[in-house]
Amino acid sequence: MEKHVSCDCWQTLQQSIDAVSAAGGGKVVVECNINNAHTIYLKSNVELHIAHNCTITGSADHHDYDDFNPPELCNIKPEKYNHTLIAAVNENNIAITGSGTLAIPGVKFYDESTFKGRFFAKPATPRPRILHLVDCNDVFLSDTLYKDAPCWTIWLSGCNRVAIKAIRIEGDQRMINNDGIDIDGCRDVTLSDCRIKTCDDCLVLRAMPRDKEVVCENVVLSNCVLSSACQGIRIGCPSDDIIRNCRFSNMVLNCPGNGINIDNPVRYLKEGCTGKLDLSNITIAHMTINSGWLPVRLGVDEGVKLRSIRNIIFDDIVMQSSYPCDFHGSSETVPENIVLRNIKYIQTAPNDRESNIIVKKCRRFRLENFEMDCADMA
Repeated sequence: MEKHVSCDCWQTLQQSIDAVSAAGGGKVVVECNINNAHTIYLKSNVELHIAHNCTITGSADHHDYDDFNPPELCNIKPEKYNHTLIAAVNENNIAITGSGTLAIPGVKFYDESTFKGRFFAKPATPRPRILHLVDCNDVFLSDTLYKDAPCWTIWLSGCNRVAIKAIRIEGDQRMINNDGIDIDGCRDVTLSDCRIKTCDDCLVLRAMPRDKEVVCENVVLSNCVLSSACQGIRIGCPSDDIIRNCRFSNMVLNCPGNGINIDNPVRYLKEGCTGKLDLSNITIAHMTINSGWLPVRLGVDEGVKLRSIRNIIFDDIVMQSSYPCDFHGSSETVPENIVLRNIKYIQTAPNDRESNIIVKKCRRFRLENFEMDCADMA
């Protein structure tokens, strides 16, 4: 079954999605601009196709979005709210395709006259995401532009068998916490050929704790260009559950902030938790990293006790920065079997640090063919 939406009415779009799903599945084609949209729910066996030069734009009023908080999320609310433009929970075989645009007028959720450093000050009111999928299976996203989300752009939570290809994410780099894609407790995910520009993390692996074991595994991310004012890639937080068997490869990171951040600070611990993350078997290979801060950081603060950080491989990476690579454990957590292989570090400006690579409280840390090209230290 196929339905076409050619009027500026988000209710008509929702009715079309519902009808196609009820009929057994098919395609809903948006062939016009839809403005001031409220929360739209995807349903099983439906492909939402946004035609070229067509845009679905969310409302600039946070009251128009549902606080999407199904019981499956166990009341997890990063950034305090779960308002979203496109949502789905426990749906199967869903897709968003087409070279059109999904957008939210993100800056409307901030006071543009108020800055905290380089960023807009974080408002007290809810900031919606563009896409939030919970416990969905067989998800396909391709070609679409996701633009100016005032909070995380795409949050995939507990999803299985996800394929993402050639999407673009453009976020205003003055808007804090507008992550690109958060892959949270998902299994069997492939992502390739994407272009992501955000203020906050471009690509994130998480395993946010629920009332059951949460595992993020078998994730393969490749052939992307990332630009972030904070981190190009973030892996894990200290109160997360299990993240394992994941690979990043063939990417270019042009980041005014950090390149790759596997950081576990005390301030990220959930209340009553001293640490839980079990992180293993992560490969990061064939990268070019141009960073304004740390090109690579793997760290654990004192006072954080994780189950483990082990078997992390960095291979065939060219990195440029005036800041060092930083690897450090804590008295409670010692990262082990960390490998840096075929690395070229280019120092772009003199700095006052004693070393361009810092290693503390790590076990079985190996350097294999590590080359440094340092700026004049005089």
